Order: sequence, then structure tokens, then C-alpha cells
Amino acid sequence: ATCLAQWLVCILQCAGVDVPDEIENCVDCLSQTVNGCMLAQQQVEIDYVQKNGYGGPPGHIMGMLPPGQQQMMAMGKPSPGVGMGAAVGGMVGGAAGAAAGYGMMGGGHGGHMPAPQMMGTSRVGGFMNTLAPNGMAWSQYCNGQQVMLDSQGFVVGAWGECLAYSKVLEAQSPDWVNNPDFQPDGPAGQVMNAMTAACPGHMRGQVQQAAERLEQACDQAANMGQPFPVINYRL
Repeated sequence: ATCLAQWLVCILQCAGVDVPDEIENCVDCLSQTVNGCMLAQQQVEIDYVQKNGYGGPPGHIMGMLPPGQQQMMAMGKPSPGVGMGAAVGGMVGGAAGAAAGYGMMGGGHGGHMPAPQMMGTSRVGGFMNTLAPNGMAWSQYCNGQQVMLDSQGFVVGAWGECLAYSKVLEAQSPDWVNNPDFQPDGPAGQVMNAMTAACPGHMRGQVQQAAERLEQACDQAANMGQPFPVINYRL
């Protein structure tokens, strides 16, 4: 209605009608009121994301989208460089490593990423307790997210990102094999265990195959120097 009022005033003026100033002022006030409400709502949402981190669209919404859009939205994330500095730092060095990695990549100097949570690893959660690029623990980021598969048979969405970044860790820090937090299954194995546990029983076989397919594609990307699938991150 606000837009229609503005258009009507504009059309009348173009037609040579002398629209009273009082009417124009009322239309302007209405327009600014609507804009103010819109910007206030946007600021509330921005404040929430800065405080809690961005967890992506809800899984039930992502699940209703076509595979192509799911893939596109799964790749829509903060800059991988800043996120990986914090994530890999947290993986290999706990709280101090995360802080150092985040600062090293420039995240602490006016970047757009929220400050990461300082979490180390534990034998209970392993990789799932390390930091995602948005500063949340992977267990928190993936919690409640539906396991989704794309047309290529890869796991996408939050769980696909989690698995792909676990492969980044394995490629960038080969000494993870000596870290008891990642034993006995390794970072990727821990993610796949958590992933299959989070999906319905009748889907576990299909999800396991899709996860293994994504793992193999990540290994191939690492060996060939190509971007990792799902996250589009290059070593």
C-alpha cells in the first residue's frame, strides 16, 4: 500500500496534477515508518547472528528446495580463509590455537566474522567439538539440521560442510593420527558416526554411502589441488 501511494503521487504529478504538499508529506511519513520498521527488524536479526553465530537455514526448509538450490545455499558461507584460520587453530591447539588462527587470518581486525567460541577438543566429541567457520562448535552448528543429499549423491548442508572441513583438517594436519582426541575413527569418521546417528534409521545406509562418496571426493580434491566439494575450499 505504501508503494502504491508513492506511485499514485508520482503519476499524478507527471500528469500535471498539483498534489497538495500535505498529501505528499503524509505519504513520505508512511514510507519512512515502514522503512524504519524494516530496518529495526533487520538490526535485531543482525545482532542475533553476531551474538549466536549463523546456523544456516532450518533443515526442514532446505529439504524442500531443489537439489541445485540446496547446493548453492550450502556453499553460501563466510569467507573460508577467516573461518578456517579459527577452525583449524581450534582443532590442533584448543582455545589458544583457535585464537591464534583467527588472529593470523585477520578475523580479529574488523572482519565480518563473529568472534569464535574458544573450545578445544575432547575424546567425547572429537572433531564435533572443534570450531566451524562461523565460530560455533560443529556439534552445535549441526544440531537439529537435517542430513541432505544433492543430485551428485553428496551430503550437503551443515553436515556436508562438517565432513568436508574434517577432511581439510586431515589434509592440513597429518599429525592428527597422534592426537588421542581423534581416535579411533579419525576426524571424518567421527563426523560420519555423528551424522548417521542423527538421521532416521531407514536413511542410515544411504547417508553412509553419500558420506563416503563425499569423503572420497575430498581426498581426490586434496591430491589434485582442487577446491573441496560442498565448501569450495582449496588447500
